Amino acid sequence: MTITGLPVEEVNVFSYLYYALVKEKKWEDLLDPSKRPGLKRQMIEESVRSLKIQADVICKRAREILSNIERAYKYTGYEVIVFEARLEERGLFGASQPFGITLFEVGLEFDPYLNAPIIPGSSVKGAIRSAWRALFGKSEKESENYVFGSPKRIGACVFHNGYPIEAGKNGYLLYPDVITPHYMKEGRDILEEHRAKPSPIVYLTVAPGTVFKFIIAMPRDINEKLRGMLKRAIFEALKLGIGGKTSIGFGRFSLKSLRMEVSR
Repeated sequence: MTITGLPVEEVNVFSYLYYALVKEKKWEDLLDPSKRPGLKRQMIEESVRSLKIQADVICKRAREILSNIERAYKYTGYEVIVFEARLEERGLFGASQPFGITLFEVGLEFDPYLNAPIIPGSSVKGAIRSAWRALFGKSEKESENYVFGSPKRIGACVFHNGYPIEAGKNGYLLYPDVITPHYMKEGRDILEEHRAKPSPIVYLTVAPGTVFKFIIAMPRDINEKLRGMLKRAIFEALKLGIGGKTSIGFGRFSLKSLRMEVSR
């Protein structure tokens, strides 16, 4: 099987969606209400199938990249917290990002070089900071600002992107999902009740069961109390969820492993 003339196991999904829209002028079908659903279904199916076939290679590359990043942090004098966690449900990270948003109206954080969905470090940092506040409140505001930063200073810790290191359910990295707004059509709100009707929007998410690996770099002189607080916040953030739609279970993780490495 081929997509745009290439074997499916060699397709870069980011480039494929761009090629289909621009080079093959699929945007014309996207503007046609009678052709739009079929086009979206085709793009979703081919994207999901392609990454399933490439999943082992992608995850192997991600593990190599993360090993190099971890080694670099330790060589430059940082301590690192390294943890792996498994998605319990689908994940939606970077819903406003360009990847897929033109076609599916919902974006996804995607690394075009690795050809894989990722979790941006800013999302990891935001989720852990929210968990920190829920656990420790205003009494630890000074410690919070030290770890995460404030308008007056840069945070002491560096939160790196999370990368998939193990494919999810049935070997997939990407999964289709659907939302069905009733009071919106083609980006415009419907205010009259009699005009409302279901308008399914199919889009890409990260497959449940996908295992991600995360790295947080800390200064070597960070005290034991802050190390313990940061670990507790990590546990809590994974349970509460990272990314979008966490209130309905998306982005929630179960921790597989966590270790702290001291630089030599």
